[in-house]
Order: sequence, then C-alpha cells, then structure tokens
Amino acid sequence: MITVTERAANALQELLATNSALPGQGVKLVPSGVNSIGMVIEAPNEGDEVVLYEGEPLLIVDSRIASDLDGAELDYETGEADDPRRTGFRLRPPTT
Repeated sequence: MITVTERAANALQELLATNSALPGQGVKLVPSGVNSIGMVIEAPNEGDEVVLYEGEPLLIVDSRIASDLDGAELDYETGEADDPRRTGFRLRPPTT
C-alpha cells in the first residue's frame, strides 16, 4: 500500500475542496503515458487501492499501477521563495 504523509493528506484535502469533489471521489493516481503518472478527481473503481480519510476516499491508486506503487510514499513539498517550482506532490519510490 502507498503511504501518504500528513503534508500530502492536507494538500489532497485542499485539492478536493477547491475542485468541488463530490462525496465518494478522491484524487486518483492513473497511468499517463510511458513511465508517467497523472492525477484526476474521480470515484474509485473495483480493484483500485483506496486511502481513506474520515471514511471518504482521499487518495486512490488505479488498479493498473497499484502493485508498482506498493510501498511508495506520497509527500507534498513547498518550495523556497527563490524556487517555487519545487512546490508540489512528490512520489518517492518504494525502498527495496
């Protein structure tokens, strides 16, 4: 299962709120081309991995990539004032 840091959980909650996510929807990690992962807001499908927050989906990992992300960590970093490009979600691969 993927791990979500507290900073990432807060950022995901904010993302869902600002995008008026419906009940039962979460931020879903989906395959997006070769060696790339995208994020969409939608409800989980059968077989997806779901991280809940207060009984609702917070992060959903598409079943097609769930095994590849097993043991990974999702974090959220805020960049320094001199480099705001570093602000955003960071997916750290599983440690082996």
